Amino acid sequence: ENNPQYLAILASLPTDALRKAWLYGDWDAIEGMAFPEFDNNIHVVQPFKIPRGWMKFRGCDWGFASMACCLWLAVDYDNNIYVYREYAANGPIDRNDVRPKQTADVFARSILELEKDDQVRYGVLDVSTWAHRGDNGPSLAEEMEMQGCFWRQSDRSPGSRKAAKVLMHKLLKIDEYTKKPKIFIFNTCKSLIKCL
Repeated sequence: ENNPQYLAILASLPTDALRKAWLYGDWDAIEGMAFPEFDNNIHVVQPFKIPRGWMKFRGCDWGFASMACCLWLAVDYDNNIYVYREYAANGPIDRNDVRPKQTADVFARSILELEKDDQVRYGVLDVSTWAHRGDNGPSLAEEMEMQGCFWRQSDRSPGSRKAAKVLMHKLLKIDEYTKKPKIFIFNTCKSLIKCL
């Protein structure tokens, strides 16, 4: 009432992040976000029982000094993707985040225990884990596979990282016809949500 132009001023702010924060109170909007399309209110959903017929797979990025994280995903009959579980160990996201330190073999056993009732079709693991780093023993990926936790190598061809990022933008984008994105994340996947 005191300033009828106030909302118009906020709507005219120079960046999308500032508009979201000051106009809508969306303090998750950060300037320079890798995926500015990500919105907790749209992409984060309550967990539900994944139907048996949906295809399930997992993807993992290994780290010992940095965080190791495995995500489980399911694809519904309309090709929507649901990230329904995560498991993280080792290096923290930030200084307030404490994770158990695990070697690759222990991490693999944890993965297998978490998915024992799932019908996971395959897993994708960073190709760098197959590298031998000057020792005579098995690679990290081979250590995991010796536990029965099998993987496909991720694509590291030229341009693959950029293509994957473009794909994520497309999955997060709200479709003009369905008014929904193509990817959803269970609210129990706290590390992924925090990273996004």
